[in-house]
Amino acid sequence: CLRSPLFRSFAQRVTSSCSLADRSTPEGPRVAFIRRRGARELLGSAEGWLVEECNRLGVDLRVITFHRLPLCQQVELVRDSNILIGVHGAALTHMLWLPREAVVVEIFPVGFRKAVFRNLAKLLGLGYISVEPTFRPRYWVKDEWKTAKVNVSQAELLDALRAAVRLSYSFGSGFGQKHVAQSENEEYS
Repeated sequence: CLRSPLFRSFAQRVTSSCSLADRSTPEGPRVAFIRRRGARELLGSAEGWLVEECNRLGVDLRVITFHRLPLCQQVELVRDSNILIGVHGAALTHMLWLPREAVVVEIFPVGFRKAVFRNLAKLLGLGYISVEPTFRPRYWVKDEWKTAKVNVSQAELLDALRAAVRLSYSFGSGFGQKHVAQSENEEYS
């Protein structure tokens, strides 16, 4: 099932019905960050950390609030990206629209870990990185992960972003071949 033709066929039908022309992988890393409000929203400055780090790395970042957009616009925004970052939830199924050379970063809420989106990424032939918060509350109610806010450390989140950027440069489309050998501490340009 790796690189499942069934999923690719479905994605092509949806993009065709949205009148979106075929596109190649973006030239350089382009991040789509799924913003959640309410349940499983990232706490604190997490979104700001992503913005600052993407600016530092010279990476294009789009912060997307899906529930406010029509489906075809959602598909187009993700399709024009090659890194998708979001907290565990149904919005990560938008990985169906990513180009073949793309990476998914899934942020897990405390007390929850499932392989659903990791498996989907594998079926689609996408790179996959998970972020599991190290913060653990003193008391936890079963299934509280569904409605709780998500607290992730700056180091955990930015390490995952940097890993996704490095992985995006390693794909075979050629846009990042000159960057593959760069050290972790250098900025990507």
